[in-house]
Amino acid sequence: MTIYTEEQLAELAKHGAPTASLFEFQFASGTEYLWNGAIDRSFGDSPVYKGMRGFIQMPNVPQSRVGNNSQEVVTISGMPPSFANMLEDHQSEVDDRLMIQRRQILSGLTLEPVGPARVCNIFVMRGTASTIDGGTVSGAAPNSTLGIKIETLFGSRSEAGFGRYTPEDQRGRFTNETDNMFNDVAQIAVGSPLAWP
Repeated sequence: MTIYTEEQLAELAKHGAPTASLFEFQFASGTEYLWNGAIDRSFGDSPVYKGMRGFIQMPNVPQSRVGNNSQEVVTISGMPPSFANMLEDHQSEVDDRLMIQRRQILSGLTLEPVGPARVCNIFVMRGTASTIDGGTVSGAAPNSTLGIKIETLFGSRSEAGFGRYTPEDQRGRFTNETDNMFNDVAQIAVGSPLAWP
């Protein structure tokens, strides 16, 4: 079983198929689309992604197997002017909003997209770590950087909703979940044995 289409697998087998890293930043005032290529372009029926010429540095964030969720920073140099609004008020523009990373397989001959882009990671943005000092995405070398603090989306499941592990809090955060394990936390905490059915 694979997440790739037969067309993508055939392209990988024939030409090695380069890939494009696509980034979607869901800011409060609008969604920004960036990729690490040299030009602005769309991939099939996707929105236009702004080419950042390799100036997006994405840390390697493995999926946690133990519920831990370390905070990382994605760095963007020579950022688009539209990012300025976000820096002025990151609490409303950035905090707790999503950043989605996708991988697009390209044709080894034409660099056109082959099949749909696949989601690699979904992150929650936790604020910014830098300021603007005039950088642009024009031909000039970038002279500013933006650091966005990120955590994996599923890491937040280990946090208590609103600071408490009550059934109401959990239902508010995960409306489709029916797991009632937190009902037994008090018994577990005081060391009372649980009766198995």
